[in-house]
Amino acid sequence: MFRLLFPLLFSLWLFILGSLYAPEHSNAKYAHIVIDAESGRTLHSLNARTRNYPASLTKIMTLYMTFDALSDGTLRLNQKLPVSRISQG
Repeated sequence: MFRLLFPLLFSLWLFILGSLYAPEHSNAKYAHIVIDAESGRTLHSLNARTRNYPASLTKIMTLYMTFDALSDGTLRLNQKLPVSRISQG
């Protein structure tokens, strides 16, 4: 399981780290980065340092973690989950 989760979490961490150091005004329409998980070497990137919203990646990780929790029994289909309020700012 760690072998599957590590590349995803590592990519998310790099994406967030890159967006922290990106200039405020930059916002690419499309961005990606491919990294060798063992060496940490960047294999390919496009707009890797631009600030972008991780909406699609967030949705994928939410689904991944939900199905993982369902399979190991820490989450049930009939269980209620607390959800935080979206801030308007």
